[in-house]
This record gives sequence, structure tokens and C-alpha cells, in this order.
Amino acid sequence: MRTSPILLFVSSAWFCCSAAAAPLAIHLRSTLPSPQPVGTTIGFTPRIENSSKGMHVFRYAVSVNGGPFRIVRDFSQGRDFAWTPELFEHAAAVRVTARNNETKETAEDIARFQIASRVKGSAPVVTYTAHPLVALFSAPACAEGSQFRVAFQTAGEEPVTRTPAQPCRGSISNNV
Repeated sequence: MRTSPILLFVSSAWFCCSAAAAPLAIHLRSTLPSPQPVGTTIGFTPRIENSSKGMHVFRYAVSVNGGPFRIVRDFSQGRDFAWTPELFEHAAAVRVTARNNETKETAEDIARFQIASRVKGSAPVVTYTAHPLVALFSAPACAEGSQFRVAFQTAGEEPVTRTPAQPCRGSISNNV
């Protein structure tokens, strides 16, 4: 715990003592509100409070549907984090840990986020991405144990390209 000197003046005498400074704290904010559809990249920015002198580094970990946290970016000087969630609807928790490399003091915060299906009803959905050659195909749920894949071709051309077979997830949408 950090301490800051405090000088007190009492009846013509100075007294010195130390008071404990507030501990390091961090707050994690997302660039988009929850929920967001499958395939959306979400930015996170930490805000540090009660910082002391020294370099701060940040580690990010993600939990899916209440499972264990797995580190997706270990301690680095990069504060901001762009997260592209897994391609199915789920509840996620994004945890940031900040560490002062000089004092070794740490703080963490968790942001909870819901990832929603792009499928409404029984029709598949094709979503264009920022890359002109990449699209996201989202289909309604199919029976667990089954597989799905997507076939596509360039307009006016013969060859058909297929994605690898993916297992169906039962009650949630399929995205590739």
C-alpha cells in the first residue's frame, strides 16, 4: 500500500505522519453497448484511478458462458483491446488486470457482455464485413450431432467453393 506524508500543525508544533493512499483501481469500458450480434468486434478501454509513478501494463482474459477465464492478451503496455468474440451467441465476461511494474500493485475489473444471434426466424443471414472478400454466413440452429457447411460461387462462374463442415450446436445459430 502506498503512503503519502501529511504535515499537521497543532498549537505551534508540526507533526508528520503518513496516511495510506487509495489503492490502484481500474474501470473497463466498452466502445459498444451490450448486446452485440455475432461477428462484431468490440473495443475495450481501461481507465486507471489512484495511479502511482511507474509503467502500467494490462492483461485481458475472457470467460464464455461462465466458464474459466482464458488469457487472450498477456501483460503489455497496450491499454486498449479489440475483442472479436467467438462465433456463436453467448454470455461473456472480459477481465482486465492492470499492474504497476514498479510497485507490483495490481487491480482488475470485469465487463459483462452478451453476444446475440444475427438470425431472426428461420432464414439464414449473410453479413458483409470490412474486408471485401469476406462475409459472415449465419444460419438457424440445426440438430446437435449434425453438420453444416456453406457453398458459394462467384456470379457467372462454374466452380463452387465450400467451407469445411462445422458441427451444429443444437439450440444456437451456426456461423461461418
